[in-house]
Amino acid sequence: MWKRPAPAATVRLGPFAVEAPETPDALWVLDGRQRVISLVGALSASEETVDPRFRIFYNLKEDTFVSIGRREEVPDECLPLTLTLDPAGVSSWTEARFWLTKAELMRVNALIAELHTAPIPMTVIEGPDERRAHQIFDRLTFGGHPDRWRTTRLDVGGAAPGAGAGTGLAALESDVDAFGFGEIPADVLKHSVAAVRFGRPYDAALDTLTGDEWNAAFRRTEHALGIAVDFLRSDADIPHDRVLPGQWVLVPLARFVALFGAPTGRVAELLRRWTWRGFVDGIFSRQESALPVISSIGAAPLTSATRLLSGVRPTVDVRGELDWTVKFPQ
Repeated sequence: MWKRPAPAATVRLGPFAVEAPETPDALWVLDGRQRVISLVGALSASEETVDPRFRIFYNLKEDTFVSIGRREEVPDECLPLTLTLDPAGVSSWTEARFWLTKAELMRVNALIAELHTAPIPMTVIEGPDERRAHQIFDRLTFGGHPDRWRTTRLDVGGAAPGAGAGTGLAALESDVDAFGFGEIPADVLKHSVAAVRFGRPYDAALDTLTGDEWNAAFRRTEHALGIAVDFLRSDADIPHDRVLPGQWVLVPLARFVALFGAPTGRVAELLRRWTWRGFVDGIFSRQESALPVISSIGAAPLTSATRLLSGVRPTVDVRGELDWTVKFPQ
């Protein structure tokens, strides 16, 4: 850590954001940012958190830590780590599970005690010498490459938990980034807001919204994109945007989710097939081919999913082109 002054700013650590005030002795993280984010995220994430890295539970039966997706059913014996900092919450959780054995209750108490008392070693350097901080960071992280030096501020000087992270497209980018799905381009987000709000791609009508209408549209879009990302992870088996063949699929998915909620059953299966056929067809790699798809969404979940699927070419079935006859040598 590097102790030095810091201006007022919104500080985001995974799913957790605070409005940090100006302070003369903020702690800037020189090394260990991902570890800090992992700890803060796992202990403070809300139930609606999309990123599976922060949905961590302690399985009392198996004595292990597990990650459980937002759309997955949480077993009764799995304690959310976010409750471990809330004594009343833990008490309510254990009382509701009267079948817990004495040994399991002791595990809960031991876990909470460990989390509350476990030391986190760190070294704090002071002084305005930026070159010294450069050298320390280089040696710890990049083996001495000074051009790669970066710092991320972690303010521990009294920022208020739960403060908002701002408004506008930049705030939406920051919130969506907390999904852990990767960086979603601003153009995709802008068209997603328009699709959710008006049911069509971005146009000048969006610029006529008032500040409150903008903020409401952003909140609704963030929620829709979170469910869309859940769908891509859980149903389409796409864990991250690095393996996403086309990010424009998020725009029609956001519209679909905003109207009908999380897809399930037959609807989810049709959307999964539509997603992958669209990738193969190249629809979602281009804005001009992906955005018109929005107009197919509207009547009802099953009808809309069927329309979407009928709008892409079926995948090629090569089985009919191959000779599957087993031939043995004479």
